[in-house]
Amino acid sequence: LIEIVHFTTHGDQNTEQQLRSLGQGAFTEVIDQAVVNGSIDLAVHSLKDQPVLLPVGVILAACLPREDSRDVFISRKAKTPGSLPAGSRVGTSSMRRKAQLLYAHPHLKVVPVRGNIDKRMEMMADGQLDAIVLAAAGLLRMGQLHLATGILGFDEMLPAGCQGAVGVTCQSSDQGIRRELALINHEATMLEVTAERALVAQLLDTANNRPHLGEADSSSSTSTSGQQGAAAAHTSSITGLRMLPNFAIACHAGFDPHEGVLTLDGLVASEDGKVVDRLQQSGGVTDPADAESIGRTLGQQLRQFARDHGWLQAQA
Repeated sequence: LIEIVHFTTHGDQNTEQQLRSLGQGAFTEVIDQAVVNGSIDLAVHSLKDQPVLLPVGVILAACLPREDSRDVFISRKAKTPGSLPAGSRVGTSSMRRKAQLLYAHPHLKVVPVRGNIDKRMEMMADGQLDAIVLAAAGLLRMGQLHLATGILGFDEMLPAGCQGAVGVTCQSSDQGIRRELALINHEATMLEVTAERALVAQLLDTANNRPHLGEADSSSSTSTSGQQGAAAAHTSSITGLRMLPNFAIACHAGFDPHEGVLTLDGLVASEDGKVVDRLQQSGGVTDPADAESIGRTLGQQLRQFARDHGWLQAQA
């Protein structure tokens, strides 16, 4: 017997505040804590919302096949962001998207917006916005990709780490659940998100810079409870940085299973898009440890750039 347990998270409750003000874990923390205390056996997360470090005793045990991780552009006035008139208002809640839009198209005005797809489409219809940028994965899962005017390539808009990926967490001590989840794990996606999460962890120097391949390591998350697992030995509070950094971060890994090569792109930028650094690292990968190494290497390089520009002084 499988029981689906629904949660209302801090992010769900605060629909008017900008996401950055809610901090990391706004859509996941209450669910992660339920895994820690054993009230649920496993949790399903949009990994883009998941902090790079999980609570002690919790592991990222499986990933589903990754959906399209690109962003989409939606507008009734132009086919591309660059063809919008000067001063056009583009809505997004993401600093990452804002920075990259302004870097490539400084003539645009990027304005904060929250709400579901219908609300954002209404804001365009009544003239509050000229365009919006959303994740392709969300539109695909809602059956609404037809709304997209165009899909933004990785060269134009690097996505957030783990965008389009769904992960399943459980207690690291629950070997039975871990064996079951191993059967559904999509290896290529796991390698990609391991590299991306390692990059962010190294960049922000989160909890001694190490995601530990998942063990220390939306926006909607769901949890499943069968026979309730025993409470974890450690029930510490959620780890990792609570507040988001004051600069933009983007990264994306692509794994080629035929060549056994993983290529990781990473980017840091000022919010206004005037200072940007984008780097790439690639290498042969046979297991998550290899993917983590690539992520940590690129993350350290981006961290140095961020430190040089004073963006990490508060966290140093």
